[in-house]
Amino acid sequence: MYMGRSTGWENRYMSMVKDFFRSRSGVLWLGMAASLLYFVVVWSVDSTFRGLSDLVLYPINFLAATVLMLPYMLSRRVWVQISVMIVVQMLLSPAAMTKCWGR
Repeated sequence: MYMGRSTGWENRYMSMVKDFFRSRSGVLWLGMAASLLYFVVVWSVDSTFRGLSDLVLYPINFLAATVLMLPYMLSRRVWVQISVMIVVQMLLSPAAMTKCWGR
């Protein structure tokens, strides 16, 4: 790997990534992805956490977070995305609790 000076496109790319994760859209996307990964962690609590080592889990969760960001992208209203996040958590929590507590 060449360790010399970086070219212009590398700097522009890293700048775009940093700008995205500092923006409102990036923070909401990270929140959605974190809530989906939280569901997987809660789902795996009573097992060996083997599911977290499956590499397909992460791209699928990031794709789901991107798809679930569509209401925000179309409306540009933060409350819409927060409502989507709450509804997703309300739908996923009973499934996780049923598995964990056997009810």
